[in-house]
Amino acid sequence: MKITTLNLWHGGSRRIDALAEWLVGTGSDAIICSEVHRGPTGDRLRARLAEAGYRRCFVPEVPPKTNTVALFAREEAEAVPLALPEGEEHRAVAARVAGVTLVGVYFAQLKAKRPMFLWLLGRPPELSGPTLVMGDFNTGRHRLDEAGATFQCAAEFGRLGEAGWVDAWRLLHGEAREFSWYSTAGNGFRLDHAFVSADLVERVSAADYDHSTRAGLSDHSALRLDLRSTA
Repeated sequence: MKITTLNLWHGGSRRIDALAEWLVGTGSDAIICSEVHRGPTGDRLRARLAEAGYRRCFVPEVPPKTNTVALFAREEAEAVPLALPEGEEHRAVAARVAGVTLVGVYFAQLKAKRPMFLWLLGRPPELSGPTLVMGDFNTGRHRLDEAGATFQCAAEFGRLGEAGWVDAWRLLHGEAREFSWYSTAGNGFRLDHAFVSADLVERVSAADYDHSTRAGLSDHSALRLDLRSTA
């Protein structure tokens, strides 16, 4: 199963058709988009992906122009209700696809993201079994996922491993450095991540960034993850 995540950059705006075309072109089985907006652009994205076979869509109920997250799947998928922290209901959405619980996330800026980390660190029961949590975490590890030490909630991010979550990209790339977003000053940061539960580790066959999206489609690189079949 191939899963791709991409931050749409303020809902996608006039880029939404080009974004939809690019996402379809990845040939993914499931797609996770962050900074999705409900309303015209979100409806347009959903329609274009449905035309391409992504007929299952999961997105939180939020006011128009609120940055949220959406999950699209080609095959049958079952919604997984999440008991998220109060006020964070727009930050994650989940569905069970081919026996794996896929969780799309869009974390807040600065210290406001802490409630979502505490939720993940608590290993909520709805995420038992094979689980993938993927999207824009808006943080990473000091001096590795960034040159300096500016990240907020880097300590909580670092504790994900203690809670049984495995950084799929680092699983395959070790201590390598690669960035998925750059500031206007040209400083790079790895903000987009995929974490798998321990029972999925053996199935991770690829985890790679596609930086081509930063050439006008988004301000983020896309992240692709491949999971081997159990068959």
